Parts: sequence; C-alpha cells; structure tokens
Amino acid sequence: GLTAALLLVTLRRHITTATINLALTGATVLASILVACSRDPIGVVLPGVFYICIALIAAYLLSPLQARAHTSLTVSGFSAGVLAGGVPHLFVPWFMISVVVLAAAELLRHVVAQLRQQAALDSLTGLANRAYFRLAAEREFAAASQGHPRFSLALLDLDNFKAVNDSSGHVAGDELLAELAVAWQAQLRKGDLLSRYGGDEFV
Repeated sequence: GLTAALLLVTLRRHITTATINLALTGATVLASILVACSRDPIGVVLPGVFYICIALIAAYLLSPLQARAHTSLTVSGFSAGVLAGGVPHLFVPWFMISVVVLAAAELLRHVVAQLRQQAALDSLTGLANRAYFRLAAEREFAAASQGHPRFSLALLDLDNFKAVNDSSGHVAGDELLAELAVAWQAQLRKGDLLSRYGGDEFV
C-alpha cells in the first residue's frame, strides 16, 4: 500500500486520472474483501489504516468531487466488510475509522484546494498569476496546434506607473492595480483569462 501510494504521488504527471480512479477503487475493494474475510477484531481494524491512505491519496490527487466519491466508497466498503465478516462488538472501531477517514480526507482536500488557489492567484489583484498564465498559455497553444479555434493574446503595460508610486506611494499604486484588475475583468467574456504577469504588466 505504501509503495503504491509513493508511486502514485511520484508518477502523478505520467498517470491518467482514470488510472488513479481505477487503482484506488481496486484498493478499496481488496481492502473490503480482506475485512470481510477476517475472523478477529485486529484483522478488521488494521485495514482501517489502508482506508485512510486511500482517502488521503484521493484527496491529494483528484478533483473534490472524485475525492469525495472515493471517501464515500472507502467508508461504504469498510462498512460492508464489517457487516459481511460478522465479527461482533466492532461498532466503536468501525465508527472511529469511518470518522477519521471522512475527516482526514475532507481536511486534506480543503488544504489542497487552498494551496492550489494560492499558487494560481496574484495576491494583490486576485487575478491569475504568471505561473498559472503559463500553464493556460501552454494548454491553448497545444489546442491551437491540433486545429482548435484560434485565440488572441494581448500584453498590457501601464505607462508612467512608477510616477504613481513615486508621487502617491506604493499603497496607492497597489490600489490602482487592484481597481484596474476589477474594471478589466468586468469587460471580459466568461472564457477569457486576465493575468498579472508582473509589476504593472498584465496579459
């Protein structure tokens, strides 16, 4: 399980989402069969760690919807395994493992979503940052090279922006950039992307 987790995280860029979904679903089914075949409490409780790993991997690598689906599948699989196994007095361990799986996966999913948002947005303007723009541009160029509709690229540079900073201070300059970002964003279509490329440069 640990080896599979390390491989999934290490090779993430080379593995398709469908493969990850299939691997995690298979791992959940196997763990549930193991739980169902166990005849003592230890054999039922120990795979709980495996369920937690599955839910955490899903929360880290997959979209929120897919991650929640896998979390639900792990809890359902564990519950089915416990019921099928028939080992008595397992309500408390079942409840604790189920709660930990749900809570840990949701917490990690929330943290990952925040980190992705912080990594993609410019903190001053709330627009896409340079790194996110580069990813989007690569995606658009790749689509265009395969015959998809053309796209336009515009570079915007504020003239005499340094004069604003020098005369009114950097706070005023920051406010100007933020206000411009809001005004420009309001003029764009839904599929358009406005990004702060750096300083007073936008794209």
